[in-house]
Amino acid sequence: MRDEEPTWRPLSDVGMLTEIARQGVEHARDAHELLADAGPYRLDDATVARMLRVWTETLEWSGVYAEQGLRWHLQATDPDDAVAVAEYSALVEQERLLAVEILDIARKLEPVTIEKLMAKSDLEIGLEALTDPWMRAPGFDSSPGIMPGPCTDSDNVVGPVMRWSDSCTD
Repeated sequence: MRDEEPTWRPLSDVGMLTEIARQGVEHARDAHELLADAGPYRLDDATVARMLRVWTETLEWSGVYAEQGLRWHLQATDPDDAVAVAEYSALVEQERLLAVEILDIARKLEPVTIEKLMAKSDLEIGLEALTDPWMRAPGFDSSPGIMPGPCTDSDNVVGPVMRWSDSCTD
C-alpha cells in the first residue's frame, strides 16, 4: 500500500462508493467461486499469482475503506446517511472477509498448479494420486482413463467414477 495520506471523500459520495463496494463484493464472490471450484492442477501459475497479487492489494486497501466508513459514521447526523454508511461499511467488511478466504485458497493452490504437475515425473504423479488427500477429495478425479459416469450399474462404477473401458448397458 502507498505511504501517502488517502484522499478522504465527503459524505455526499457514500452512494457512489457503496455501489463500487457492491461491485467489489460481486467480483470477490466470483473469484472465490472460481478458486473454490478449481482444485489442484486446474489453474496455471500466472492465474494463481495474479489472484494472490490482486487480493493482497485488495486486503491492504480494505483498512483505508473501513477508515472512510468510520469517518462518515462520525459525520452522519441524518438517519438516512447513517443507514447508507452502515451499508457501505458492511460491504467493505464483506469484501475484506472474502479477500482473506480467496488468499487462503490461492495459497493452497500455489503448489498444485498445472506447471507444477508438468514438472513431475510419472512416478511422482502416480504416488501422489495414491497418497495425497487433494487427489482423493470429492469431485477430483486424478486417474487417467477414468471419467465421471452416468451409469448406475454397480459392476461398472467405481465410487463416483466409471472406467473408460467399461460400458453401460441399458
